[in-house]
Amino acid sequence: MVEIVSSAQRTVSGRVTDAESGAAVEAVNVMLRCPDAVSIIAFAMTSADGSYKITFNSEADTLLLMVSGFNVARQEKILTKSMRKMDFKVRYSNQTIREVTVKADPVKRSSDTLTYYVSSFRDSTDRSIGDVLRKMPGIEVSESGGVKYNGVAINKFYIEGMDMLGGKYGIATNNVQAKDVASVEVYENHQPIKVLQDWVRSDQAALNLKLKEKSKGTWNGVVETGAGYKPLQWSGQFTPMYFTKNFQTILTYKGNNMGRDVSKELSDQYAGFGSIPELVLIVSPLQPPLDESTWLNNNIHSASANGIVKTGKSTELTAQAHYFRDRRAAESSSETVYYLLDAPSFRISEGISSVQVMDELKTDVKFRLNSTKHYLNDNIELTVKGSDADGEVIGDLETFGQHLHLPYLKLRNHLNAIHRFGKWQLNIWSDTDYSRRESYLSVTPNILGEYGVVGDGLRQDILSTKLYSMTSVSTSRQVRKWIFGLAARGTVDFENFRSELTPADSMRNDIGWRRIDLSLTPSVSYSISGRFNFDVYCPTTYVDICSDDRLSSKSSCGRVILSPVASIKWTPTYNLTIKTSANYGERLGGLYDMFGGYILRDYRTLERRNGDWNRTRSGSGSLDLSYSNAVKAFFANVSVMSWKSRSDFKTGVNYSGLLSSRVSYHIPDEKSGVSIGANASKRFQPIATTVKLSSEWSRSWADLIRQGMTIPAINDALTLSTMVESRISNVSVLSYSGSFQSYQFRMTGVDGSGPIHTIRQTVSLNFLIGKKIIAGASCRHFYNNGISGFDRNMFFANLRLSFKHKRLEYVAEGTNLLGTKYYGTSYFSANTTHATLYRLRPTSVTVSVRFSLK
Repeated sequence: MVEIVSSAQRTVSGRVTDAESGAAVEAVNVMLRCPDAVSIIAFAMTSADGSYKITFNSEADTLLLMVSGFNVARQEKILTKSMRKMDFKVRYSNQTIREVTVKADPVKRSSDTLTYYVSSFRDSTDRSIGDVLRKMPGIEVSESGGVKYNGVAINKFYIEGMDMLGGKYGIATNNVQAKDVASVEVYENHQPIKVLQDWVRSDQAALNLKLKEKSKGTWNGVVETGAGYKPLQWSGQFTPMYFTKNFQTILTYKGNNMGRDVSKELSDQYAGFGSIPELVLIVSPLQPPLDESTWLNNNIHSASANGIVKTGKSTELTAQAHYFRDRRAAESSSETVYYLLDAPSFRISEGISSVQVMDELKTDVKFRLNSTKHYLNDNIELTVKGSDADGEVIGDLETFGQHLHLPYLKLRNHLNAIHRFGKWQLNIWSDTDYSRRESYLSVTPNILGEYGVVGDGLRQDILSTKLYSMTSVSTSRQVRKWIFGLAARGTVDFENFRSELTPADSMRNDIGWRRIDLSLTPSVSYSISGRFNFDVYCPTTYVDICSDDRLSSKSSCGRVILSPVASIKWTPTYNLTIKTSANYGERLGGLYDMFGGYILRDYRTLERRNGDWNRTRSGSGSLDLSYSNAVKAFFANVSVMSWKSRSDFKTGVNYSGLLSSRVSYHIPDEKSGVSIGANASKRFQPIATTVKLSSEWSRSWADLIRQGMTIPAINDALTLSTMVESRISNVSVLSYSGSFQSYQFRMTGVDGSGPIHTIRQTVSLNFLIGKKIIAGASCRHFYNNGISGFDRNMFFANLRLSFKHKRLEYVAEGTNLLGTKYYGTSYFSANTTHATLYRLRPTSVTVSVRFSLK
């Protein structure tokens, strides 16, 4: 959702220089005041080249612009309504002051920009900038490097103002060295498209890394190699990077068999584009919620090449490519309990092992023109994936073998062009996507004897193709505080789906699918001084679908769908934002919601749909309050959401021994839910401590169908978590993170299990011995009350010792020193509880050498 900024918003910029030498003057305060010379409207600080920029809202004809700073004589000028640029030539004044110790604030605000000074958060244990970001109040960082600001995902990640990595910015989060970054800037309400600035306002923030001068124009990065025992282990990485004003590049190679999933940083952190679903899988051990080094038996090689070059004042070309190959082996035992209405529960015990090999190649080339009058973005993406997996399931009576082959190809072109004509705007958007997935699953022995299928084994073959094209044209007109818009969009979707289950010739699918969407979206936006925004959108879409089931008949459907959206955003101060929104939407089920033939999804699950159209209507409402106080380094967010949906059909499950059959019923499926979340973070700079707290509660209502019987159900979930990072002395750093989770799934008339409570805690302590040695210890504790026949408490301990000499760092690590062999967990899933015992990696010792290129 976007908000529109009123035309009352103004900008003034300029440069501050030395009146005698003409040199730029850095770190000078520039303040914009009301004519009474008392109230401050906005302020900024000059950058290294003496420049400043202030964006503000005021209808006043005359304002005062003042510059001042340490040892700089104060100077004032009158700013009229027509002025957009004002330079200052300042003189230094000699001042005698008594000796003082000055400590800079860790966070500074200038209008919509927050600056976090890295030196205020960084300590000797931090390697990447991601390590430091995790300590900054108001900022969250995931394991893959994804960033949220005040609970909302960012929309851009810049390095020195350049967007090299797009959604794969986890490469920078996890590889740019903390020592090379001077500050981190957060741009609130960031609109990355310049032609839309002062026109379309965003709710999301962007993050920008400001590098130290010595880190520009030179190769940075690290080279690392390591080895260990039990089993024999290896690791290596090479991450050179280079940053200048007009060119940037990051190259990476990482590999190991130590249980580190380095491919995570290659994932796209922005919203993905729809693709063909994976319809078949092997039953494999579930991933435990532990540090990967304790359980992941892998052998991975990962490489990426990323670059951006400015080809003109407003144009740039970016190119990215990555490839990884990962082999994973896992082993576990599990027990699943199924709870039924008016019938006794039953259990399925399985010993599961699997080996999976994954390959992925992805390339992305993008050209972008981004000026105040024109915008053009054209990029081409190619994705090639392959996955081969073998698994074995040892049951109470039989042992099943599984093999899965899952290749995937996707080619996409995205084009967006925007032009501004005074107070008019024209926006053209186009997406074209082709994808293909040809997969098969083989299972032995045959479990479908009750369906009349004769043979030793089963093989499920599936071929799916998809060609999608969308073109949208929109225009809008600004009239004082109002903006009126109209968008037209056309979408064409061609899909083919074929499946064959051998030797069951009757269990086939052969469907051709065509969908055309034609939509008009009128919109109205109203804004008062950029502080209050009201927006209404009402997409009206005519959907025409034709499904050709070549094994039965052809059917078609045409329908008009309304999806109105309304939102209000009020920003009474720079620190506080209140937002509420409501929406209603309708959706007609796609091809994979209505196939009529059976599919073998895994070795003991059959699935089919009703072969008819499924219409889903849904609505939701939300209220969000966000508070960010840079002066006090305090950030908080509270959100409340309610939703409800209704579909024409409901999916149910029938059980027969090991076999589960998923089928659709002509019964309305109504669901609803509510959730409340809150988080807060605070930096206590005098004691170098960051504290983060978060909580979330949700409840949902739905009806299940099991064995043909409807069961009303309620699902409750509660999560509480905290994180503390503290430099408790000049020679020690303490870190603690903990979470409590409670889940309960209640079904009317069914005697299920009670709530499941889990606790996760990690505490680490690092000691700085002199300037070169760091000794650290960490301990993890896990608790799950749903575990039976095994210790509900599990503990893990690690030790680490590092020695730095100039640009070299030598590291020795010991993991799982308590020799914990298994991890046990229990959780809910609909009408089932799953208890799993996962085999972990053994106690191991590793050594590594790390060399910094600079």
